[in-house]
Amino acid sequence: MFVASLIQIFLVALVQSQLVGTYADQYGLGDALGDRSSLASILIGAICGAPIGAAVTTLVFAISVFIIQWIAKMFGGTGIADQLAYSMAAVVAPYSIISGIVSLFAAVPYVGFCFTAILAIASIYILVLEVMAVKAVNQISWGAAIGSLLIPGLVIGFICACLIGVSVAALFPMLREASPSFAP
Repeated sequence: MFVASLIQIFLVALVQSQLVGTYADQYGLGDALGDRSSLASILIGAICGAPIGAAVTTLVFAISVFIIQWIAKMFGGTGIADQLAYSMAAVVAPYSIISGIVSLFAAVPYVGFCFTAILAIASIYILVLEVMAVKAVNQISWGAAIGSLLIPGLVIGFICACLIGVSVAALFPMLREASPSFAP
């Protein structure tokens, strides 16, 4: 997973560094951000940022696999986290590399939209393969495998939604103070 993430992040960083420099120049921020479109700047950003991003991605992958395995155990799963990590990495690693390569085409205007659609469809296929991996490793039903895979995301999404709601509610008094005519 580390190597696949390293390749993906390096390729994506090459494209995004170039695009950030282009957008900064387009919106008149080129002087404020410095020369970000030079080859040296792009390579330094990609070479220095890719290992850090790959390490974080690998850590998040490992934590998510252990959480999914924990939930699968609650559904009666018989597998172990190492088996699930191996099978999930066999699914996710090739997709990571392919999405990194396809992201190079995002720099081409209008063509990037087509490849984004292709990657979106492929990500649905990867989700199905991940459900099948959880089902096979833990020998559980389809519903339990889907629940094991989706429950962590739903819980995190719910927590984020609650935090956003609380933050927005906390901002209303400040907005009313700054703009007395503000009425939500």
